[in-house]
Amino acid sequence: MVIAGVTLLGVGVASYVGLGVSAGIANHADTSARYLNEPGEEEEREDMLRRRDRARGAAIGTGVAACALVATGLALVIVGRRRAIADLQQRQRASRSVSWGIGQGIYLQGRF
Repeated sequence: MVIAGVTLLGVGVASYVGLGVSAGIANHADTSARYLNEPGEEEEREDMLRRRDRARGAAIGTGVAACALVATGLALVIVGRRRAIADLQQRQRASRSVSWGIGQGIYLQGRF
């Protein structure tokens, strides 16, 4: 569970990078569209506005995915870690401690 959680956290962080890239593309397209006001540049301006809208949609989608992936990954890491600790404690309780010896001489002691 912990490995799956760390993997999801990594993918979630990568999605946040995608969010930043998409937002940057949308901002650049919007800025470029503002300066295309000359006659004959309408088609290029419309292309920039379409690019801006697609980039904004991608930013929203990657933001939602990033939030879900990070939340799920974090939950898996926490639950997996708690289970691993509980399993270790259970194994330690289940093992027997044995001590054999003769007087003050030789002793055999350990968990079996």
